[in-house]
Amino acid sequence: MCADIFRRQGQHSFAKEAFLKLGDLRSLLNLHIELGKWDEAMRLVKPNPDLAPNFYLSYAEWLASNDRFEEAREAFIKAERPDVALKLMERLTKNTIFENRFSDTAYYFW
Repeated sequence: MCADIFRRQGQHSFAKEAFLKLGDLRSLLNLHIELGKWDEAMRLVKPNPDLAPNFYLSYAEWLASNDRFEEAREAFIKAERPDVALKLMERLTKNTIFENRFSDTAYYFW
């Protein structure tokens, strides 16, 4: 409860310390994701593979919103969500057809 109060008040370093002392890695990961600290989140996920799907799903959404679609597709697959990766590629393909960028369309279909 104290760590959540720190988080809501913008005292992220105190929230991080509290989550670490509690051993609440899932909440710590969510804090890193919320702050956009992807490197720290990745370092937390590597020794704790059970946290990977949550991390990669959030990371993929961030990548897609920042126009890094190829990386987003790979992250969706790592998040065990190939269905979302396929929808992303279908959306990109439709956009390239609409914009008459046929070489990109061919690439996405391939």
